[in-house]
Amino acid sequence: MGNAHNLHFSPFEPGNTIASSIANEFAEATSELHISALIALGLTLFVITVVILEVAQSMLRRLGPQQEV
Repeated sequence: MGNAHNLHFSPFEPGNTIASSIANEFAEATSELHISALIALGLTLFVITVVILEVAQSMLRRLGPQQEV
């Protein structure tokens, strides 16, 4: 990803993932606002993960049990 703190709309530009932002900045976070922002990023990452898992499970449920030949 490049570990860059700039927001680009191209997938080929360097960027930063949510997980790496939390991991890189949590030790240096001193103000309450910075810590709160990192916790909000963690909550956002959790919500994204839950949504993706629910979509995957609903897709699997729609397929139903498959019979093997």
